[in-house]
Amino acid sequence: MKLHRLIATSLLGLGVALGSAQADTLPGQDTAPFNGSGPVDKTVQEVGVRGVPFELVELDGNLIEAVGGEDYVFQDATGKIIVHVPEELMLGQVISQNTPVKIQGEVHKDLAEPNSVDVFVIDPLQ
Repeated sequence: MKLHRLIATSLLGLGVALGSAQADTLPGQDTAPFNGSGPVDKTVQEVGVRGVPFELVELDGNLIEAVGGEDYVFQDATGKIIVHVPEELMLGQVISQNTPVKIQGEVHKDLAEPNSVDVFVIDPLQ
């Protein structure tokens, strides 16, 4: 009997503790364990000159040329940069040189090459 009472008391205490931990959160309040920043809106010039490896960036412009494989020349009003767009991101999309796009990706820095961007998201802006 004492064992049952001990278990019941322990479970009740655990329930109260868990319930009070949840009570600190208001409905609609963000409860995510990490609230880091997302991609930063940049220009091609900023990424090319001051881009930091692995920095998440967002660029608005056009894919103006296929270079080979999954590499394209991306251009905005400030310049051009090579972007790597995985084939699966292009499936089902019709994007021409005249189609404005928003890309999100990560700055890739290679000592022997200029900065480039590994694209995670590409959205036509039509």
